[in-house]
Amino acid sequence: MGRAADCSSNPGLGLSFSIAGRRSRATIALSQNPDRRSDVVSLGGCPRPSAGLPVDPRIHGFDREAQSHPGFQQAIRWNWPYNWPTYLVAGIALSFALQGIAHFLPIPKELPMDRFFRTPGEAWALSLFGVTFAPLLEELFFRGFLYPVLARRLGIAIAVLTTAAAFSLIHAPQLGRAWGPVLVIFMVGLALTVTRAVTRSVAASWIMHMAYNGTLSILLFAGTDGFRHLERLNQ
Repeated sequence: MGRAADCSSNPGLGLSFSIAGRRSRATIALSQNPDRRSDVVSLGGCPRPSAGLPVDPRIHGFDREAQSHPGFQQAIRWNWPYNWPTYLVAGIALSFALQGIAHFLPIPKELPMDRFFRTPGEAWALSLFGVTFAPLLEELFFRGFLYPVLARRLGIAIAVLTTAAAFSLIHAPQLGRAWGPVLVIFMVGLALTVTRAVTRSVAASWIMHMAYNGTLSILLFAGTDGFRHLERLNQ
C-alpha cells in the first residue's frame, strides 16, 4: 500500500493515479483482462496506463512544452561544422585580403584604439581578449541573436546587410569614425554574416572571426618585435 501511494504522489514518474479509486480501477481492469497487461509499462514497480486507462493530460502538456523550448545551442544555431578547418583558413585569408584592400583606403596613422597598445602588457591583454572572448560575445549577439530576428522580419538579404552595418558601427568609435577602417570592419561583418546565413551555424562564423582576429594579432606581434616596439604602429 505504501508503494502504491508513492507511485501516485511522485510527479517524477509521470503517473496519473492521483487517487486510490483510479488505482483500484486499473487493478480490476488487469485482472479481468490479462491480455491488456501488455499495454501497461512498469516503471520501478509502479504501473503506468498506456492504452484505454485514464491519462493525466498534463503529462502530454509537459512533453509539448519540452519540445517547444530547445536548448541554448540549438536556439542560436550554434551547429558545430564538421569541416571547421575550412572556416579557420577562411578567417586567415579574409585577414590578409582586407589588409591588402586597406592599403588603398584612407587609414589614419593614429586611431583611438591605439591607446590600448601603449605597453607590451596592454598589447598582450588586448590580443588575447580579441582572440577569445571578443569573437564569442560578438558572434552570439550579432549572428546568434540579431541576425535571425532581422531575417524573420526583413528577409535574409536585408538582414545580412543590416547586421554587418551594426557590426561596423559598434566598432566605429574605436576607429575614430574614419570611413576607411569602418568600411573594412563592415566587410568583415559582411563576410561573417554571409557565412552564418549560408551555413546556418554561429560556430562557423565564430571560428572564422577568431581566425581573423588571431591573424591580425600575430601580424602585430611580428611587426612590433614581440610587442617591444609598439611605436612602429604609428609609422
